[in-house]
Amino acid sequence: MTRTFSAVNPAVGSSVWSGPAATAHEAAAAVASAHQAFAEWPETTFEYRIERLRAYAALCAERVEDVAQCISAETGKTLWESRGEAKLLGAKVKPSEKTPGTGELLVSLFHEAGFPKDVIQVVQGARETAEALIHCRETAGVLFTGSYAAGRAINQAMSSRPEVIVALAKGLEDLVRIGALGLASQESFGGNP
Repeated sequence: MTRTFSAVNPAVGSSVWSGPAATAHEAAAAVASAHQAFAEWPETTFEYRIERLRAYAALCAERVEDVAQCISAETGKTLWESRGEAKLLGAKVKPSEKTPGTGELLVSLFHEAGFPKDVIQVVQGARETAEALIHCRETAGVLFTGSYAAGRAINQAMSSRPEVIVALAKGLEDLVRIGALGLASQESFGGNP
């Protein structure tokens, strides 16, 4: 049975997004297709990947108002606050089960920027979907920002899989640090990210 969930604007109590939560089978299929697609992604040049990221950042800048409207509707934040958050989107992606429409919009911008559909996907859901994604054998890494309890549960679930990269961030500042460390390690080892 497919479970649906919705995003409700907490400021006015109205539903602004509704859709199905991915089942464990759908989550596993998404991971498998991403795993297969990602095998080809490193074959692209570093310059090509940078061009895609710049195209994504440009689209985010062009679509600030659309993204701000979506954030405001799903979170109840004021439009001016949502605009400030939307202006940062070229440098971060932080979808949440509380903002599924925003997650879908951001992934559509990645696709419009030229990223392959299976390399970057959105798998909608809440705890059960996240657990299914975490327990997929092909999951190579988990980057999480959220509550202490959820972070602890992820850390415990992944403790028997030392080959999986687990990064638990407290917020945007940690995500920026993690990104900077990844770039620094690529440069230090002369790798082609």
